[in-house]
Amino acid sequence: MKKKGFTLLETIVAIGFIAIIYIFILPALSNAVKSTKISNDNIKNILYLQKAIEESKKLDIGTYTFEYNSLIEVEVMEYSENLKFIRVDDGKNILEVVVEK
Repeated sequence: MKKKGFTLLETIVAIGFIAIIYIFILPALSNAVKSTKISNDNIKNILYLQKAIEESKKLDIGTYTFEYNSLIEVEVMEYSENLKFIRVDDGKNILEVVVEK
């Protein structure tokens, strides 16, 4: 007579291995999802900063505030005779560039 299927002990051991693997993999996957969300948010913030820089290239010397998903402080300063310095800050990230007037 041929034996078909698994014994109860083999099934319990297999379930135990799966549970142990699940215990170690679940927190790692959870952390990866959180890191991805944080990275995506930072990328969006930096894109908003770049947009603020593009808009402030047309502005005169001074301090301005833009509002996209958050408040962005923009400082436009004179750098040299034909250049200006632009600094944008959203409280988390800062971008600084020098552009032609």
